[in-house]
Amino acid sequence: MISLFEGDVLSANLKYLGNEDNKIKDVKQYTILSFDNIKIAIVGITTPQSLTDGNPNNFKENDKTVYSFLDIATSAQNAIDDARSEGASFVIIASHLGSSDVYAPNSSIDLVKNIQGVDAIIDGHAHIEIEKQLIKTKDNKEIPLICLGTKLSAFAEIIIKDGKLNTNFIKEYEEKDEEIASYIEMSEKLFASETEKIVAKINMSLSMYDNDGIRLTRTRETQIADLCADALREISDSQIAFINGGGVRDSINAGDISFADIFKINPFGDEVVKAKIKGQDIIDYLEYASRFTMYDYQKDGKAIGENGGFAQVSGLKYTIDTNIESTCIADDAGNFIRVDGARRVKDVLVLNDDNYVAIDPNKYYEVAMSDFMLAGGDGMSMLKNGEIISSYGAVHEVLINYIVYNLKGDLSKYSSLDGRIIIE
Repeated sequence: MISLFEGDVLSANLKYLGNEDNKIKDVKQYTILSFDNIKIAIVGITTPQSLTDGNPNNFKENDKTVYSFLDIATSAQNAIDDARSEGASFVIIASHLGSSDVYAPNSSIDLVKNIQGVDAIIDGHAHIEIEKQLIKTKDNKEIPLICLGTKLSAFAEIIIKDGKLNTNFIKEYEEKDEEIASYIEMSEKLFASETEKIVAKINMSLSMYDNDGIRLTRTRETQIADLCADALREISDSQIAFINGGGVRDSINAGDISFADIFKINPFGDEVVKAKIKGQDIIDYLEYASRFTMYDYQKDGKAIGENGGFAQVSGLKYTIDTNIESTCIADDAGNFIRVDGARRVKDVLVLNDDNYVAIDPNKYYEVAMSDFMLAGGDGMSMLKNGEIISSYGAVHEVLINYIVYNLKGDLSKYSSLDGRIIIE
């Protein structure tokens, strides 16, 4: 049996402020490796968005947030300086920040521009691949930025020779570790008997991508997201349902579908809850969830305006006016504070019997969502005001029940978009 991970876990900007069980007591700011008497330091930096991208409850003790993310540049610089003082000849940052403007001011590019004494940065979080992009540090030194995609789609190789650092971007490889390969094969056989069981036969495919392979669920209404949101609303018998765009992770293909196929759509294990949410909080939620949305969703073959918190809905319709810049105010961790100007979301309508009527800001509605969202995930702090009524199991379980028992495998009602989200 292969052993569990035995390496160092690194994060220079994560701090524990509580008085009970410090879950990060063994986390290091950096580690130093020695090769032929050359010391190489690896510094870890974590996105402050973890407080909202992860389940906020994981950072709490007795309902109080006790884990704090410090300024990324200050934390990184302190770790770099300490590593250099210990004799490190090279310093490499391993970060989980994201490199695009969406992650500003805490992107990997922002970090590099505000530090010095570093030789390379390997970044994740944005799920994109960058083989090598040269970025200038604070002291005007060009260093390589490498982004490794997602699901182990690429690896970075750092080569230090004759006092110089070079990088390789590895997409394919033939050699395999026999122990790890054997463990993977054993695990796949162990779980295949359950995960490959056919739970339904469906009559059509629903994709989260457009015809060019551009992901849509974080910027637009999609049929697969409509299906997921409807499942939450119908199974919980709620008036409204929300599912975040980042919570829809895969498409579904026509034919036999297994438990594994459904699990891939929402693999997080989040629980479905029904809660009482005030109309004004719903309006604020839609506004914050739409803050990055653009009229066009792709440019030069790449998705733009993406937001994992984008609001996919059921029992509700709304319009996003992209001519209005977002005026949402958030704290440093990305938690919503208020709207400080014109709103870009308008015409919010709630399904009442068979008709859509204007939402009442002062009325309370029964809303189904994941417990991740209700806890304020994706920065949706306004949803934390909700009072839980009941819970219904994991999202993928609810989705299976809806497809098997409510729809009986017939997805034809999702053959076209429902016009729930209008973008103008």
